[in-house]
Amino acid sequence: MSAPPDWPDLIASNALVARLAQKLAAREACAAGNLWGSSQALVLAALTRRIDAPFLALCSNESEAEIFADDLTTLGLAPLLFPARDANGPGGRGHVDADSLRARLQAAQRLAGPPERRPTLVVASLLAL
Repeated sequence: MSAPPDWPDLIASNALVARLAQKLAAREACAAGNLWGSSQALVLAALTRRIDAPFLALCSNESEAEIFADDLTTLGLAPLLFPARDANGPGGRGHVDADSLRARLQAAQRLAGPPERRPTLVVASLLAL
């Protein structure tokens, strides 16, 4: 039985992905549309194979961020899921959930740590920023 294909490597050689990577590397404006479901994660995984730079994937909400991070993990990447702020803590307005705060501080420590140990791929929701 043969090994399953390395999808990010296969997609990385696509001309459209190559053009997108070239624009990103040159810090030019670019866009990729009509990507649905896990194809978004697949294109990002392919871009990480072509560009040696950190990436931030910003999702509209926490559940989308978790799903996107899971898709990237399935594709062989190790994203850091930056947790959202606890907008509706159990104590109401002004209450800070200790577990939520701890998870955010741990993620921030990884991002501020030694360069060789920093994650190169971060997934966050709008509430995480």
